Amino acid sequence: MHPIAFPASATPFPAHRRARLRAGAGAAALAALLAPGGAVAAATGAVAAGPGAVAAGPAEDRSDPRRVVAVGDVHGAGDRLRTILRQTGLIDDEQGWSGGTATLVQTGDFTDRGPQVREIMNLLMRLETDAQEAGGEVMVLLGNHETMNLMADVRDVTPEIFATFASEDAERRREDAWRRYRTHEARRRKDREGFAPAKSLSRHEWMRAHPPGFVEYMEAMGPGGHYGRWLRSKPIAAVVGDTVFLHGGLAPGREASIEALNDTARQEIERFDRHRRHLVDAGVILPFSTFEEMFAAVAVELQAWTERLFRDPLAPRHRPRPVTRRERAHIEVLADLQTINSWSITDPEGPLWYRGFALRPERDVADFIGDMLARFDVARAVVGHSVTASRRIVGRFDERVFLIDTGMLESSYQGRASALELLGDQVTAVYLEERIPLDTSALSPR
Repeated sequence: MHPIAFPASATPFPAHRRARLRAGAGAAALAALLAPGGAVAAATGAVAAGPGAVAAGPAEDRSDPRRVVAVGDVHGAGDRLRTILRQTGLIDDEQGWSGGTATLVQTGDFTDRGPQVREIMNLLMRLETDAQEAGGEVMVLLGNHETMNLMADVRDVTPEIFATFASEDAERRREDAWRRYRTHEARRRKDREGFAPAKSLSRHEWMRAHPPGFVEYMEAMGPGGHYGRWLRSKPIAAVVGDTVFLHGGLAPGREASIEALNDTARQEIERFDRHRRHLVDAGVILPFSTFEEMFAAVAVELQAWTERLFRDPLAPRHRPRPVTRRERAHIEVLADLQTINSWSITDPEGPLWYRGFALRPERDVADFIGDMLARFDVARAVVGHSVTASRRIVGRFDERVFLIDTGMLESSYQGRASALELLGDQVTAVYLEERIPLDTSALSPR
């Protein structure tokens, strides 16, 4: 739900939550010189570069194959998630799948903030298998917080969440990580004298910023980690029956098929993983460096390479020195990371971050909503991401869009557990205390 820190030339995510890193004056200069026609591009080749309430109770037929239940942002509120899943008849008292042939769609943002993130992932992973065996389905989508974690942005991972990942030898592993950090910083200051920070974190500062379980969490969320592999297999958008599900939404002018949305997000995550692996192998960052630490190091590296290649790149007849193939590959990674602002998984107007479905005046985008639904051949869209003011499920655009983020994590949002039930033409908001049929009579026929 919020941004991350980048050098000035690469600042994705909404500006109101950016934590600025050192800007790196060389970043813009190097990027310009790497552009087609720039000095380094010329010397080395081109650089390769989203009614009334009724008493709470079960639906008439919970095994109806048309039945779809959608749950929005959970943010570590595991107890409330389990309660609403029981309320909708999808799990029993032992947390086993009891939904028969129904489909559960979770629209992302089950990570961060609340303490039960690991429990939630374990539950969803198990329910995927159990539901399939019963002829049902559990469909988990990525939200912006899941992609943030896949990119090592752990700003919203609390010490309580880290602690649930701590191994028996967590303190030893943390001490080992601290020693690696201290050795790495000393070497980087020597190799990048004049560019690297003059002062590293003290042991106390580093330990406070990397609590017990931190190292294990970073491994678990990595490309080879238990949860990282699972999350990387997930889509960001899906069509189930006559409904399209996304975390944030689609901005006007960002038309794409569901397949294209998912392929782009997957390729961007893979691209980030490759670049991160390169930076580790090149000694720029450590395997457990956070996103912020990674881009601070990238800013230093950009400055150092700018100075190394050309002290005054704007001087007449200035020509940079030739670079080796290995150096060129390294520069290409640094340059490509500067484009991250335009990646769909980090773009404020991208499908994981866009809030227009919740915030834009209906008259401004009603035509786009109609065209989008027609293009996907669906009757409605269901999204999370933006907590509703009423903390209840809200229908907009003549009930063609449903907002289902009701702030389930009470400690952060003072909201409630909820689910949206779709059964044929019936749309029902389900809360712990009541079920409210939602009027969809204004829906245009598909």
